Amino acid sequence: MSTSIKVIKFTSILSAIFLVITYLITVNIESNFISLNTIWISNNFLLTVFGGVFASTLVVLFCEINKYLIDKKNTETQLFFQTLYLYQSLFLMQHNVLDFQSHPDTQIPENVFDNTTQMIKSQVCFLRGVDYSCFRKKNDIEKRLFSFQTETFQKITPIENGVNLIRCAIIEERIDNLKQNKNMPNYITSSNTRVAKVLSDQIGNLVPLLEEIGEFLKTIDDNCNNRYNWRKIREMTQNSYISLFSIDKKETAAPEGTAVNDQI
Repeated sequence: MSTSIKVIKFTSILSAIFLVITYLITVNIESNFISLNTIWISNNFLLTVFGGVFASTLVVLFCEINKYLIDKKNTETQLFFQTLYLYQSLFLMQHNVLDFQSHPDTQIPENVFDNTTQMIKSQVCFLRGVDYSCFRKKNDIEKRLFSFQTETFQKITPIENGVNLIRCAIIEERIDNLKQNKNMPNYITSSNTRVAKVLSDQIGNLVPLLEEIGEFLKTIDDNCNNRYNWRKIREMTQNSYISLFSIDKKETAAPEGTAVNDQI
């Protein structure tokens, strides 16, 4: 979009310049202030050339404006839905954590956050490269996107690091169990001290981040005349989650350490 804006500004300046030149040539023809009626060049020739250039730049300008409007709408759609996928991934991670916290006797797998973390990284990578620029510098979406890319993304890093932290916590708990000669040293749950700390930190990071992303989605929707119906989508997202432990145990097999399936 920024490229389209530069082209529009450039062609606008060119159109204005050639409009003025064309107008001056017509005035000169009427007043005959400068007579160019030689065998090689004439006022009519200049009028044809500069008038044609003006018409051409005007056509390019209109086409570029139309392209900008199309790109703007498409970018807003991509921005909304890619941010929505990020929101859903974080929402899924939050409730996966809450599931294990509410089941302190269930074994927690090392790869519990692998799938959702990969989803989060993919969405962050895409959103970092979104080019959304408008003629109005006070455009709310553009302002919030800049803040989103510079500030909100920094808050995602601790959540991404949670994948390694949970794995390290589980390994450390297993080592302690082995040292203490416990019967089931590999059976680690959310009740173990280190694991409980990591899960609690994840929730502490996820809750405010989800609120920020939700506000950003609301900003996009509000500035697009509720084109995407964010309120309804948010409600559907919240109601569509199915607890890990309400699914058939044969499918989840969470106590045996299989990966957590995506549910949104």
